[in-house]
Amino acid sequence: MTDKELRRLGRSELLQMLISQMEENEALKKQIEKTEEQLRSRRICADKAGSLAEAALSINEVFKAADAAASQYIENIEMLIMRQESVCKNIQEDAEKKALKIINDANEYKKQAKTEADNYWSQIKNNVDNLLKDYQSLMNKVEAIEEKKEE
Repeated sequence: MTDKELRRLGRSELLQMLISQMEENEALKKQIEKTEEQLRSRRICADKAGSLAEAALSINEVFKAADAAASQYIENIEMLIMRQESVCKNIQEDAEKKALKIINDANEYKKQAKTEADNYWSQIKNNVDNLLKDYQSLMNKVEAIEEKKEE
């Protein structure tokens, strides 16, 4: 399977491949154990009653196949690990970008809200100042009217 094909696979497909490789690895381990048991009990296939050299060659082939399967399994696991690290790195970078955008948006909103609040309080202050001036002017007029009445 090419690197390009591996990249197109989803997480579940990659996990399925990993499970398949693990099952194959287990099967090969069982086959090796069976072959070793046969070697220990000296019951190497009755139909291959050839010389000791033939038996050694037969066992050697099993070990070579098991070694090749283990190498392929390790290679696949390493590719899966690299793929997952790449996916995790991309997810982390995206999350960091989104978090930075949220922070920037919040800061911008904070500035806007502060400006609006400052403007609002400035208007209220101006209104209160105008009311106080109008009140003072009204009080002056009332005093003037009272003074006229007293005269």
